[in-house]
Amino acid sequence: MFTALDGALLNDLGNLTTTTAFALNNLGAPLSIITGRAPFELNGVLKRLQTDAPQIAFHGALIYAPRTGKKGLLGAWPLEALAMMALVRSLLASFPELGISVFDALHGYAVKEATGERYKLLGRKRLEVLPLQELFDAKLKEVYMISLMLPEAHLAKSVADFLHRLHLRDIRIVPVGDRQLDIVSRDARPTRGIDYIMTRYRLYAGDIVYFGCHYDEVRMADFAGVQIAMGNAEPALRADADYVTSTNNDNGVAQALQRFKLL
Repeated sequence: MFTALDGALLNDLGNLTTTTAFALNNLGAPLSIITGRAPFELNGVLKRLQTDAPQIAFHGALIYAPRTGKKGLLGAWPLEALAMMALVRSLLASFPELGISVFDALHGYAVKEATGERYKLLGRKRLEVLPLQELFDAKLKEVYMISLMLPEAHLAKSVADFLHRLHLRDIRIVPVGDRQLDIVSRDARPTRGIDYIMTRYRLYAGDIVYFGCHYDEVRMADFAGVQIAMGNAEPALRADADYVTSTNNDNGVAQALQRFKLL
């Protein structure tokens, strides 16, 4: 049996609790994390979970095997770097208050740093800050995600409207909470990663247990035999789920695995 999880297994500070880690290490099944984070942000988590299963990063823009670096890329849908440099320049001119980070497969860089408190809320490490031109000239060959951090929630609509007016057909905008917007390729879909994993492991829907928080990110009802919503999940996902467990801060994954006698 295969277990697919998104950020549901991490608490609000981006940490994996000892209880959850113990439960997953005793599960005895391949474990994949579907996340909007970069691979390097999950290195510590994956080491603790001792998994070699394919992982899905950047909202589906990257499928990779852990512990193998860039050679472990299994599927990739990057953004066009020059177009993204122009986009970031436009965003900086129109919304100077934004924090903007840019990610390739292995690294993340801040074009304009977000506040320390915001990084704390995301459980993210501070990134190296580089001028826009230097970043794209010297560091980036491919772009997998641009992350926009908003000082105020009400800016989300204004920024999203601005992006839509640019008519960039090759991007997809992914809201993360009420104060972050991520930009990835239009072709980046978590379902691509799930398709790959099911084919590789010869799995059927009934083989998969899914833990989720966000309804619009992965419609796992089409993939999972058991769909479990975290206690902090969006209402629509909780309504559709087979079971609602405790929150990510209360070891909800471990509690559900015990409830379904998977440990």
